[in-house]
Amino acid sequence: FDMIRQINRLINELKPDQIHVHTRFSQVNPFALTIAKLRGIETVHVEHLADHISGEGFVVNTMSYIWDQFISRYMYLVAGKIVTVSHSSKDFITTKLGANPNKTFPIENGCAIEPNQITFKEKFAGKNKFNIFYAARFVGTKNPLTVIKAIAELYKNPKTKDKIHFYLAGEGKLKAQILEIIKTEKLDQVVTY
Repeated sequence: FDMIRQINRLINELKPDQIHVHTRFSQVNPFALTIAKLRGIETVHVEHLADHISGEGFVVNTMSYIWDQFISRYMYLVAGKIVTVSHSSKDFITTKLGANPNKTFPIENGCAIEPNQITFKEKFAGKNKFNIFYAARFVGTKNPLTVIKAIAELYKNPKTKDKIHFYLAGEGKLKAQILEIIKTEKLDQVVTY
């Protein structure tokens, strides 16, 4: 109840024109969306995830599935607009979780497979080393295979080989493929997992 009071207090003090909530697995979001809806405040739900959580163990997988069947569906119903990180995320939440496709808008924010060469060179010019940290569930919508393949390409290039170190954290159904790429591309010197 303290969380509900805090949300209510902030809305009373700030009088926002719009409320944004992020990701469906947050205990705050259903309450924030409900309070905003009751007060006539426009709401935007930004969905970072797709697919059901898997590979986390029976209890977590089951609880996230149950959450999706009730709470996530409710949030999508209440939200004025829904922004997703990819078209596949939109497809998942509209077909599997009942989100309205007419109020769901994908904004691609994944990794570019072919980065702009000028920007890339400018970023590396004069830098000693880039430490890149990637933390996510290893599922297709998060682009982990694209990212690890990009790291492999950087490692093959003599100009960038010694300028990067990649820190990788996460679990998911693509983990075995990621570890295989690390092994076959001999990335153990540049990747910490």
